[in-house]
Amino acid sequence: MRPLMHNGRSIDQIDIKPPRWDHQIRLAQQEITSMLGLLSEMTGLPEKLLRELTYPDVDVVMLAFHNVLPPIMRDNFQSGQYSLATPAEELPEAATPEQQVVDQEDPRFPKADGPVKRFSAPPKLAFPETEPEQEPEVAGLGIDAPPVMKQVG
Repeated sequence: MRPLMHNGRSIDQIDIKPPRWDHQIRLAQQEITSMLGLLSEMTGLPEKLLRELTYPDVDVVMLAFHNVLPPIMRDNFQSGQYSLATPAEELPEAATPEQQVVDQEDPRFPKADGPVKRFSAPPKLAFPETEPEQEPEVAGLGIDAPPVMKQVG
């Protein structure tokens, strides 16, 4: 209902990717400390931004998130084994402007190796300088055919 603003872009849709087995393992090892941290990894959006969701958007996103989870993760979430959100002091710092220009995924380049980086200005290409062929200066009108039309062989 209310779009979120992230890096100067309006986000009016949140795509939740299916969890990987790695997510479940990292949850069990407490590398991912909260369910909102897991949702952050599955959406590619920072947890601080997800905390800005308003109702009824929170209900819609959490229902979709809950339905995507496998049964074991869903049961652990419902039993309260994991906290809902990461404590504020453990949240990662905001990205610097240099880090913000790096996209994790860019739909225009679905098979790019590694992150796609945006340039502030297009790279400058250095082309070799070629000089145009100079025709000999002849006084008057030349009747010779241009080199392209000369007989071959």
